[in-house]
Amino acid sequence: MKVLIVDDSKENIYLLETILASEGFEVVSASNGAEALKKLESEDFQLIISDILMPVMDGFQFCRQCKEKAKFKDIPFVFYTATYTDKKDEQFALKLGANKFIRKPIEPDKFIRVVKNILDDAENGKLKPVQPPLQKDADVFKLYSERLVQKLEKKMLDLETELIQRRKAEQRLQESLEQLNIVFNGVSDGIVLSKIEHDGRYRILNVNEAFANNIGLKKEKIIGKTIDQMLPPEDYAFGKQKCDEAIEVKKPLEYEKEYTTSQGMAIIESVNIPVFNQKGDCSHFIFLSRNVTERKQAEEKLRASEEKYASVVETSKDG
Repeated sequence: MKVLIVDDSKENIYLLETILASEGFEVVSASNGAEALKKLESEDFQLIISDILMPVMDGFQFCRQCKEKAKFKDIPFVFYTATYTDKKDEQFALKLGANKFIRKPIEPDKFIRVVKNILDDAENGKLKPVQPPLQKDADVFKLYSERLVQKLEKKMLDLETELIQRRKAEQRLQESLEQLNIVFNGVSDGIVLSKIEHDGRYRILNVNEAFANNIGLKKEKIIGKTIDQMLPPEDYAFGKQKCDEAIEVKKPLEYEKEYTTSQGMAIIESVNIPVFNQKGDCSHFIFLSRNVTERKQAEEKLRASEEKYASVVETSKDG
């Protein structure tokens, strides 16, 4: 048996095709009522399953035209909808001559049972419309307008509610971003957010104020560049090696290194943090850095002082 599915959603068509084909039905699809009428003229169908809300020609108009044409009026017509779902929608559909009104969602097994029952009734001559199709254009227009206006009103209310919720969500997001930005730029450690490009280079997405101040550049001069553009070749090669090690162990890697800066040599403690995507590939890196030069110098002075003191004590003992 051949079934005509009418729906502007490719996903819905695919789902119905899969369900019906698994039961041995031959399926043909159309994206709106006007396209479906053309297919009805060229092919024979034993069942029509149509959505209601569609462009060009909606399901209500399509159903009425089918029931007005002698060639198509006896083909069982089923509405299958997720938009027009209240009782008045169903009543109007049946007045137009539809044989069944199914609301989405419905379990595939139940859907197939409904389809087979309709086809059995049609074959045995038991299938009759609940009410005769509307004949007067004024009646059809009045009821159709009522359904359309109600649907538009509901849609407007839904959109208004969605807009309010979206604005609240955007406000919460903005507040969260502001709080994150305060933390991001408030810490004393330098922070670099980077993305690994397809060519393996590390593109800088963002840096905090501390990092920009540490290297003596404005953030605008840093963001967008690749890390190999910011470091001497030997320093970049060293850092890249540490990134590779972090990727291999799949966890942050800490290390310490001396770098040449505009203020002279600086000792930097760094943490390279790999970020993995859902596929398990490292897609981003977060770099933390802290200038520990003064602390190291103080530790060295303390160590030297302690050694000198120990030497004096040892000398006094010998004396």
